[in-house]
Order: sequence, then structure tokens, then C-alpha cells
Amino acid sequence: MRALCSYRALHTNDAATAVTRLVDIGIEPYMVAPSLLLIAAQRLLRKLCPECKQAYEPTAEEKASLKLKTELLYKPKGCAKCNQLGYKGRLCIGEVMRINPEIQSLITQGASFQKIKEAAQANGMQTLNESAMKKVEAGITTLEEALTVTFAGD
Repeated sequence: MRALCSYRALHTNDAATAVTRLVDIGIEPYMVAPSLLLIAAQRLLRKLCPECKQAYEPTAEEKASLKLKTELLYKPKGCAKCNQLGYKGRLCIGEVMRINPEIQSLITQGASFQKIKEAAQANGMQTLNESAMKKVEAGITTLEEALTVTFAGD
């Protein structure tokens, strides 16, 4: 069995918004729904320099509002190894929205991207923000970087 694959880049804030962008550019929802198998969104986060990152305790407010599962977060400091930036390298975070019959139906009905995203999350999609927060909790990047790159701070 041979599978055909085609991909194109579409600039959106997340996977669910790509559906509404396709409709906005003139593709009818009834044509979009059966044409998609999945939509992926990705971002690059700066990685903290492992040589100089500094641990700190998040405030109680940060822990509660962001549902943090860690007692320590890290911030950049800067050293000779990272050129005094506090960051060294980047890593990719992503979300993959599988197009199942429920999501196809929502697309055909012209549902908002919020409803499509909720359905995708109910079916196990990890959002860009959730992916970024895992990197924060693992001490790989900063809370500020995650919130900025995933637009969660807006």
C-alpha cells in the first residue's frame, strides 16, 4: 500500500486556527473537512544554558495560576559558554491535531476554532502551551520564554 503525502505551510497561532484560515481564504468547509488527516503546529523555544541556569522557587500565585507541578523553575544568568545570554540552542515544541469524524463534522458545520480545539483536546491533543510548560517544568527553558512563544501571556 502506498500513501501519498502533501504538506503546505500556513501561518497560524495553533493547529485549530489553520482550519478557519483555510475557510477564510475561500475553501468551502465541506471541502476542507475530508481533505485533512492532521494539522501540526510548531514553535521554537530558547533552551537555557545548562552551565549557568539559576533555580528559583515560583510564587504561590504562579504555581496556582499555571498549575505547575514542580517546586523549582529556572532563569537565565549568562556565562562564557552561552556568550552571556543565559540561553544556548533551541528546541521544538508542537501540537498535532488528528482530524477524526467529530472534528470533520465540526469543520463542515463551520464551527469556531475554539470548538474545534476543544474537541481535539478532548481527544488527546497536547497544545503548544502544554508542550512548552513540560519543558519549563523539566528545567529546559524559562516560564517567560514559554509564555511568550505560545502567546499564553497575551
